[in-house]
Amino acid sequence: MARPRTFDPDAALDAVMDVFWLQGFEATSIDDLVRATGVNRYSLYQQWGDKQGLFLAALARYGDRVAAEWIGRIAAAPEPLDGIRVAFRTLAEAVLADPDRRSCLVLQTALELGRSDPVVQPVVRELLDRMQGALHGAIERAVATGALPATTDTAAHARHLAVAFQAVLLQARTGAPPETVRDFVTLTLSTLPPEAP
Repeated sequence: MARPRTFDPDAALDAVMDVFWLQGFEATSIDDLVRATGVNRYSLYQQWGDKQGLFLAALARYGDRVAAEWIGRIAAAPEPLDGIRVAFRTLAEAVLADPDRRSCLVLQTALELGRSDPVVQPVVRELLDRMQGALHGAIERAVATGALPATTDTAAHARHLAVAFQAVLLQARTGAPPETVRDFVTLTLSTLPPEAP
């Protein structure tokens, strides 16, 4: 009897995530995932169940790696508003430098499956809420340190910035010119107090 094929689940899941990120759920076939991972269909199913199981695992991986990196940049900044500024500017340059002009796997999934898949919907909502929560925390810290007025509606400001973050990603996905993306970021950040010279 042939021995079961062994593979590195972490490396395979990274490859799965990249395929779904580039193509979306519906446009991705199991054959695409087999080609990308070099792992046979049986082994993929044995590890993750089915295509949806693979997709949910890829979403979780994206949250733990890609989304967590952006959340960490905002949360770790000594000056909370600088953390927001750096996150937006870095995001704009990153998406413009990406030859595939990928958006965000979470946002892409929200648009593709967010209202039609009751299993995926809460996962997407939780990941979007995590990003908004990081922005809300930064805004609240800015109020606490006097960088923003005490009268600031921190929740509303965080919601606005979260939607703006998504808009940067959507502009990249639709091929907006670099100056459009950068101008949008500049205008978004103008809702914060001017940077110290």
